Amino acid sequence: MKNLAGQQVLVLGLGASGLALARWCVRHGSAVTVADTRSAPPQLPALQQELPAVRFIAGDFAALMDACGPVDLILRSPGLSPAEIAPVMQAAKEQGLAWGNELTLFSQALRELGEEVAQPQESPDLAQLGTELDEALAGPLQVVSEEVSEQVSEEVAVEELAEAAEVAEAAEVVDAAESEVTPDAEQITEPADDDSDTPLVLLAPP
Repeated sequence: MKNLAGQQVLVLGLGASGLALARWCVRHGSAVTVADTRSAPPQLPALQQELPAVRFIAGDFAALMDACGPVDLILRSPGLSPAEIAPVMQAAKEQGLAWGNELTLFSQALRELGEEVAQPQESPDLAQLGTELDEALAGPLQVVSEEVSEQVSEEVAVEELAEAAEVAEAAEVVDAAESEVTPDAEQITEPADDDSDTPLVLLAPP
């Protein structure tokens, strides 16, 4: 993205989304600083391994603007509450700094794509741009996907248990009905045989 090249970008929060934001900005030529109130967020090892040039700052956001130096753009992770980032946002307003999130970058990428498509002499690499957009949103989308998968799995399990209970109940009803219809063996008597071998006796009239 053209507007990220050479920019000093501050990313607030080092979760899955914050790491994706850092990757995207570095890919497009930004100098990135990532800040988190936690001293060792879960994504810190991945950040240090994949993006060694990115600076990480841990601590209260109230003193963050003084510690990170000049900033052109502030990007916030969606997991941060307004209260947590209030000091940074207030400083950004006072200094007239631009700020946004992953959706801001997504909309900018689409706008630039539209400008490239409008120029027939240039042929944008749509596949590459699509791949980059997918990577930028991979973190938050993966989190949502896992939550949805867990919810769906729970719903499927409940449905299966309900179906099993209905089948078991139906089987009990059938067994009860059969036991009422079928007579006991002791109560069954064989009918008399009309073709018995007993001889007939004819009596003469008196």
